[in-house]
Amino acid sequence: MRDPIEKAALEVLRRAGPDGWTMDAVAAAAGCSKGLVHYHHGTREDLLRRVAERLAEERAAGLRGALRGEGAAALDRLWTHLCDEVATGDCRARLWLASAAPELGSASAPTAKHQDDFAAAVGAALAIPPPPADVVRFLLAAFDGLQLAMLTGVPRSRLRDSYHRCWLNAI
Repeated sequence: MRDPIEKAALEVLRRAGPDGWTMDAVAAAAGCSKGLVHYHHGTREDLLRRVAERLAEERAAGLRGALRGEGAAALDRLWTHLCDEVATGDCRARLWLASAAPELGSASAPTAKHQDDFAAAVGAALAIPPPPADVVRFLLAAFDGLQLAMLTGVPRSRLRDSYHRCWLNAI
């Protein structure tokens, strides 16, 4: 029951946002009692930490997957993926978790392995050596900033130009 509860918790966060995220809503979405949610995940914070970790894992896999292929096509797929994260609510959920509390922020942050895997995917897609850690951190932070701008209503056409400038600066 742990995994279905985590999936339901993430779905409630995507759909209802932080204001609509309650243990009762998670239990209803998982089709179980609130007591069972607490039994498997302890406190609200424990479950939110697990949701943050799941989002970080999903994001890392999504970024790597979007970069499969070569050159500009891979970068275009990555842009589409970033836009999709905004549309699905993943971005809003991840950014809220990152800002909600220090322990949730660290749980939602990309791990060293995520960063290394992303660097390898960038290198393979662009036929260059994997970028160093500081460049990877710059790119991931820039993606967060671009997605935050999307959430605030900045036209994607303007942001896409910024996305391309980030890549030019990074490589």
